Amino acid sequence: MKTYFASAERLSIEEVKKQTHDLVKNQIVGEVLNLFSGLLLILNHERQLVAANFEFLNKIGVNDIEEILGLRPGEIFHCIYSDNLSGGCGTAIECAGCGAVLSILSAIKGNASERYCTIKSDTENYIFKVKSQPLKADDKEWVLIIAQDVSEIHFWQNLERVFFHDLNNLLDNLNSTMTLLERKDPSSERLNNLRSIINRILSEVSMQRSLSKQPYGEFKPIISKVKLSSIKDNIQVSVLGKISDYNKFIINWAEDDIEFETDSLLIIRVLSNMIINAIEAEQGRGIIRLSVDKESDRLVFKVWNKTSIEEKNKARIFQRYFSTKSSDGRGLGTFSMKLFGEKYLKGEVNFTSDKITGTEFYLKIPIKLENSLP
Repeated sequence: MKTYFASAERLSIEEVKKQTHDLVKNQIVGEVLNLFSGLLLILNHERQLVAANFEFLNKIGVNDIEEILGLRPGEIFHCIYSDNLSGGCGTAIECAGCGAVLSILSAIKGNASERYCTIKSDTENYIFKVKSQPLKADDKEWVLIIAQDVSEIHFWQNLERVFFHDLNNLLDNLNSTMTLLERKDPSSERLNNLRSIINRILSEVSMQRSLSKQPYGEFKPIISKVKLSSIKDNIQVSVLGKISDYNKFIINWAEDDIEFETDSLLIIRVLSNMIINAIEAEQGRGIIRLSVDKESDRLVFKVWNKTSIEEKNKARIFQRYFSTKSSDGRGLGTFSMKLFGEKYLKGEVNFTSDKITGTEFYLKIPIKLENSLP
């Protein structure tokens, strides 16, 4: 049979069934098939399916494995290239770049291989991460495949790239317009406040983009020497639009304009989330108090409001997606303040709350970070 890439030769269905019968009798192989929770399949050296676990069968909507015995992976998923030639999956010219075929061929040669594979059918598009490795059972050689469907992950990653691309274009336009307005009226206080907000947005987007590109835990904060006065100014601009006519926002700031080492954007983000939570807890009516004090070699920022947190909710306040509000998309503010404040700013984030004294969230951070600046 004709082929442009992998071998077209295959065993008859009777031969494959005998292979399956012999293979599943192996106790270890049988237990692996029963216990493995991901997508697992075993091929012969002709790249034909000999065995698969129940999760794989559920994935493709098959109740009886005999319906797919002897087929190759692309044929099972109805890949649009799998019937280009009579040899089937792996033989068309388009198959030369298929990650699954390349991974399987590597395993047949005795080398484990992990690759990504895109499979297009008439109705579905799949993206799999495929790990193939040699398997020896009862003196016979097979190919063990562990597959992970990452289609949804890739969809959201691409959507995120599009979002940042379009958002950056909008912000560039906004920034250019702002620059023109500043030239006409450089002393305007309103424009100065607006410029601070725009700069904050630009920095936030840049940081978020950097975070999204890094594997979890590898984000590096930008540490610099910062004065308390600049944090105060930026906080006021950040929450200006959130303070209602019925809120009283009190700032008790340390008298000394202390210089300390931190990532200014992250600390503003943590404190802004604390203040916004306090505003929402007071439902637009009540006093919000922000304070900062120096304690030995640390700065302690505190945000207070009168409303207390229910006892049943206290233990879950910093859990991701947990929120005392009912709407979707909540629960990330407290999670992020804990993440940024402790993991990246090397501080401590916590709270106290009761019906008598109210609720106070605090951030304690070192004035000087070890090994941060020369």
